Amino acid sequence: MRTSFKEAGAVKPLLQLLNHSDLAVREAAAYALERLSVSSTICQKIKAEGGLELLVNSVKDPDTPVGQLEEIVYTLSRIFDRGASMVDMLDSYAHNGSKDVTNSQRSIQGDIDTGHNGDSHTSVNQDVASKMIVDFDAISRLTKVLKEGSLSLQVKICSVLEHLATSEQHVTAMTAACIGSVIEAILEIGVIHGTRSDPENLDDLPSVFTEELSQAVSATARLLTKLLDFDLFVRSINSEKFTSLLRRMLKSSFPLQSKDWLAACLVKLESRAGLSGDHGVSSIDMEITIYETIPRLVDQMMTSFSFESKRSAIIELNKIISGGVMEYTRAVAASGGIFPLVKMLEEGDEDALEASLGILYNLSKDPENHPAIIAGGAVPLLKRIALAEGPHWTSALQLLRTLPV
Repeated sequence: MRTSFKEAGAVKPLLQLLNHSDLAVREAAAYALERLSVSSTICQKIKAEGGLELLVNSVKDPDTPVGQLEEIVYTLSRIFDRGASMVDMLDSYAHNGSKDVTNSQRSIQGDIDTGHNGDSHTSVNQDVASKMIVDFDAISRLTKVLKEGSLSLQVKICSVLEHLATSEQHVTAMTAACIGSVIEAILEIGVIHGTRSDPENLDDLPSVFTEELSQAVSATARLLTKLLDFDLFVRSINSEKFTSLLRRMLKSSFPLQSKDWLAACLVKLESRAGLSGDHGVSSIDMEITIYETIPRLVDQMMTSFSFESKRSAIIELNKIISGGVMEYTRAVAASGGIFPLVKMLEEGDEDALEASLGILYNLSKDPENHPAIIAGGAVPLLKRIALAEGPHWTSALQLLRTLPV
């Protein structure tokens, strides 16, 4: 369908309608372009027709309503994202048929064999030139809307700004537009709604809001991570304040998917903090391990369908726990790791069994974990391992002796 619109020549007229005198027409055109832009082929057509400049001009126009602006931002985020989607492949296959797909594969193989890279350099140059169309006025408007927009709109604006944050010129404009204070405000909202001091906070919120807030925080953290590559931006922020906000969210009830980016951002911020003159930022490695790494590994053990994935998670977890840090052991128990560890006593290979026994032994040093270990069915499994007198029978016996059985 999208290919049909393109071949019917609908893209150019829709772009021209963005300048129509009637607001309803402009909004309808923006809506149609947003729907069509799901296809990267349409995105390329928009760029080829000079549409990027028209879209950016609409962003800069203070009279552009937020509803229309949202559609335009969604379109821009897809244009800057050069990754091909499944929709494109399906559209291409349905339109051209398998013969054209085969010819395309042969062409690609020919390029590989001859060392020819096709249009890759042209594509990169066009991409850079396209981004240069975005000036300070556009970035200033995007920053303003980022501060005031809905959570879903914040995600898309962060995506656009993240693409632009590869250029020092654009980062300078963002810094001048006080992007740092806007990012700080979004992170503060995340702290308010996700703080661990009130563990029921997120549970009381609608699930849709929680999901959108999580996505907005992740997108903001990705943008912040990108901006931290530039000294000018780093010097413009209070790194100690940002570190505090990120740490508090790391300890919060936010989903693990968000914490991946929070952790990455914290590591980057810590390494760059010296440039801002804030020398009081302490190491955050332990907090990342407790609130992101360990919960992620436990979740991997509990939810993965792949034995190899579970096995690698347990072995990595054992390396962490074997360091003897009590807080790490508590984090495993708090994340619900005892039951999957006990289960691995029955299902695991030699390496996984060794790792499981090691972690459970460390957990057994805290009497509060004994009921969960016993309830998980560890005792009969440990007795079986000990009686079999295999490679790990002494470890199983040692663990049995720590339990009140």
